[in-house]
Amino acid sequence: RRIAAGDEAAFRSLYLAYYERLYQFARMQLHHDETAEDIVSELFFQLWKSRAGLPSIDNFNAYAYRAVRNGCNDSLRASSRKLDYDLSHPKMQVSVDPAFAADEEVDYQLLNNALSEAVEQLPERCRMIFKLAREDGMSHREIASVLEIAVTTVEGQLAIAKRRLKEVAAPFVKKI
Repeated sequence: RRIAAGDEAAFRSLYLAYYERLYQFARMQLHHDETAEDIVSELFFQLWKSRAGLPSIDNFNAYAYRAVRNGCNDSLRASSRKLDYDLSHPKMQVSVDPAFAADEEVDYQLLNNALSEAVEQLPERCRMIFKLAREDGMSHREIASVLEIAVTTVEGQLAIAKRRLKEVAAPFVKKI
């Protein structure tokens, strides 16, 4: 309501709370920093322009993610018409042998690096769903709504991600 009334400080708070998460979400889909920035910036520009309608949005979190997803889809369609843009970027793979860990801090760092790498190696949709759930704290229902998929699909993809992360963590877990 404050934003609808023109309160710039309230809008700034909303922007700061959501910008980085929405940017990362767009970046995961587009693999292009500048385009992701443009889409998220455009969302906030449009929100400010039509701020009078903000109070009518029931779930702002889902609304914002869906708007960014739609912007990404539009951008991908436009770029596929103009260019033969390859969205897959090769990633370096780092192999770490946990046998060389000297102490628990090193073990923790190795585990953290291995898990981060495992998340990045997940299939794109699985990684996106995992990050929305874990990093952005979205519920299964919110993720399903934003991505326009079934809740059971979200649950299945999260199960795949958890299984893969458990496999990666297994060598680091000490048996008692």
